[in-house]
Amino acid sequence: MEYKYVSLTLPSSACFSNIEYLKLKNIEVVDEGFFKWISSTCKSIKKLQLEEIQGIKHLSIESSSLQSFSFVHRLQLDPFHLSISADNLEDLVINWGFCGCQKLNIFAPEVRYMKWTGILLIHQNFGEFKLLEQAELYLRPGGNDFLSEFLSSICKVKALIMKEDTVNIVNALSEKGSMPAPLDNVRQLQLHVGYFCDHLVPVMVSLLKGLPNLSTLNINTDPVEYCPRTNSSGYNEAYWKLLNLSFVNKLEEVSIELPNGSNGVELAWYILDYAQSLKKMVIVHSPEQSHFKRKLLKRKKISNVRVVFQEDQRRGLQSKLEEEYCQIKDNYDFPTPEMLLEKVLK
Repeated sequence: MEYKYVSLTLPSSACFSNIEYLKLKNIEVVDEGFFKWISSTCKSIKKLQLEEIQGIKHLSIESSSLQSFSFVHRLQLDPFHLSISADNLEDLVINWGFCGCQKLNIFAPEVRYMKWTGILLIHQNFGEFKLLEQAELYLRPGGNDFLSEFLSSICKVKALIMKEDTVNIVNALSEKGSMPAPLDNVRQLQLHVGYFCDHLVPVMVSLLKGLPNLSTLNINTDPVEYCPRTNSSGYNEAYWKLLNLSFVNKLEEVSIELPNGSNGVELAWYILDYAQSLKKMVIVHSPEQSHFKRKLLKRKKISNVRVVFQEDQRRGLQSKLEEEYCQIKDNYDFPTPEMLLEKVLK
């Protein structure tokens, strides 16, 4: 059952005890008791999705049948309190996009999958997700003084997905000396690092040092670099070698999307040379980077590693567009601002 763009009041006599899926989007709830009614009446509910709920300041859900809960709240600026108690909840998705005096209480010991987008909150209580298998973190600045507490609650996670902003935030926390214990259980890490710029490399290192048992590493980069002057070639294999990162010997699978600069290639060389347990490496490159294939294979010291090269036609597209524009500009006599000014003055 799905409701959109309506105002909801507390149902008087309808019985929804057999509902298993309910989605409420862009609605105004007149009576805060509506969600208590869901908790007491919808005894079979398994999936609940709430998006941009308006009109209330407190939202409380208690359910022993709920298995999947999604809460998207990007717009409201007023104080808001969310409380979830669900013994059998397995999937948890939170998109919290505003600052302010917010409170969040979650009791869900069975959660296996979590996705958090936006900011962390001033007052939050998660307990510990001991069964957590995968966490996706897409954090942005705001409320990040509470990141250490948040990471402690997900310290048992096995697979971790982060974007560039989140990696920067974690590094800032590390510099303050507020990092929790290493994430020893993490076996899989997926990082989206934008253009793999120079400033991000030490930040990645800080994160990787806290993942001693990592076996699968995926590094994603933006396929098109719109800023050709971006510095992404400042760190060579010698830099990585000096770090003596403990997780490298446990790596079994690696995939790297090569950026326009050499930072990705240098990291790939280092891993191919020193990851003694490596079984497979996938390298995604642009057509212009195909010459790296022969160089990487030549440098490979571990003979039993399977190296797969995938050419992505979309990668490096911006540079092609710039070349085409330059060719058009050369073939046609486009007026410069000085030429236009001279013409006006005449």
